[in-house]
Amino acid sequence: MSQVTIEAIAAEVKALVTKVNASQEASQEDLAELKEKLLKLERKTAAGVEELRGAADPLAALAKKLKDSDAMRDVFSGRGSKAGIEFKAADLFQTKATITNQSTGADTPMSQAQRIGIVVPTAVDVNLAILQAIPRGIATSSSVEWVKMTAAKQLAASQYGSPDREGVAKKESGFTFSLQRADVSTIAHWTPVSRQAMDDVSGLAEFLRAELFDGVRRELIRQILVSDGDDAELEGFAKPGNFTTLADVVSGEGRIERIRRTIAKLQALGYTPDAIFLNPLDWADIELQKSAGGSEEFLAGVPRGVNAASLWGVPVYAHEYQPEGTLTVGALAQSATLWMRQEAQLLVTDSHADFFVKNTVAMLAEARAAFTIARPNAIARGLF
Repeated sequence: MSQVTIEAIAAEVKALVTKVNASQEASQEDLAELKEKLLKLERKTAAGVEELRGAADPLAALAKKLKDSDAMRDVFSGRGSKAGIEFKAADLFQTKATITNQSTGADTPMSQAQRIGIVVPTAVDVNLAILQAIPRGIATSSSVEWVKMTAAKQLAASQYGSPDREGVAKKESGFTFSLQRADVSTIAHWTPVSRQAMDDVSGLAEFLRAELFDGVRRELIRQILVSDGDDAELEGFAKPGNFTTLADVVSGEGRIERIRRTIAKLQALGYTPDAIFLNPLDWADIELQKSAGGSEEFLAGVPRGVNAASLWGVPVYAHEYQPEGTLTVGALAQSATLWMRQEAQLLVTDSHADFFVKNTVAMLAEARAAFTIARPNAIARGLF
């Protein structure tokens, strides 16, 4: 109803009623003027109703109430000079749908969603923790040669030859070595990204940097834990000749006992184990073990506390690259070295293919390293 509004009609009605109430002795001319205005008001309302083509309109009901009012008829005929007409809110205003901010269906939320952008992970990095646990060395060439001790016979003793303590031969120990060589492996990956995205998306560059570095670290750990050295990979714990077997199986023992006896096996060889590698599912099984006899106390885990992951005083590293059902216990400080030819670094360039004309850059992270185990009997590995 383009020509008639609720506000305009309500204002006119209010003005007319006020004028009628104020005119206790209105003249015929005044009443005629009021009657003419009411007739015009009725015509406006009728026109509006016609425009709405029969749609329900509160103005039509308002006009009808004015027309049918006995008090108004008395004013128009001169039998009265004052009229009071009651209007309810529903007579003047239509009830509309409730205003909401729902985001379903065809409705669009009126409030703008908060966009926080790309979030750079800040969780504890088990990959970095493992790399920090392994002794480091600096590689100065594309390959590393080292001496691996394959056998040792230590016979240190007091100088004595009955009955003499001097002038007699001392005990002789024996060691067997082999010269080994490990090539430096380049571990890298990259991703393309447009300059516009780098400029416009807050946090994208930092996110990509973190993800690329994390990918290099994860691959370093994977190769150390499970690689046998094929396909230019590091010669890790799984390479034949780089480990000894776990302690023998004892009937009826559990995993916690097996780990303890493996630690003892290495200790009996003169080593101090400083790392246990488990699959997260195996570690969870161990932490969830409960004591027998009805107390049901956890043997290794404390649900309500922050647990230092360790067993028998040896740190535990639970990593998804450690195969499920496989245990590795090692004296890393006495046997293993990660030789870094190049620490992980990030390179960014548009000098690739047609990237320059496409406004695209390549982000690349890489590291160069070799891994050696000088004392294989200081690493115990196998199924458990």
